[in-house]
Amino acid sequence: MKKLRKIKKIIDFLKFKFLTRYILIIINGHSMSPTLKNKSLKIVDKDQNGIKKIDRFDVVFITKKSSINSSRIKYVKRVIGLPNEWIEIKSNKLFINGKEVECKYWIQREFTRNYVWNTKSDEIVIIGDNLEYSTDSRKIGPVYIDCIVGKII
Repeated sequence: MKKLRKIKKIIDFLKFKFLTRYILIIINGHSMSPTLKNKSLKIVDKDQNGIKKIDRFDVVFITKKSSINSSRIKYVKRVIGLPNEWIEIKSNKLFINGKEVECKYWIQREFTRNYVWNTKSDEIVIIGDNLEYSTDSRKIGPVYIDCIVGKII
């Protein structure tokens, strides 16, 4: 009986750890196609140490306060620009601090115009893989790192 209680406590502890570190989300839309399919289930790792170590091209889950009302808008996007960087998209190519960086994730490489962001120490630039269907930094500008809930795993 004691072993059974001990096993139950261990299982409860593991469930708690899982539920406080991870969340499940359903992808809504085609902005990250073909990388993430519409209506697919994904796990978000909310590990705060991992969030501090965001790398270029990581896919992140973000919640951002709406400028229209007090609701929160949810985004799943790829990070293309990190803090304290000069990010440019010109001639359908990505440049970071003046150097070209290959981005193999975009399925439509034709940008309708050039884009420039100069991120602060607490900002990132995000873009969806499916450029035609993505609301991202091209429309909303850089995003504060504090808006990142976690990385998609």
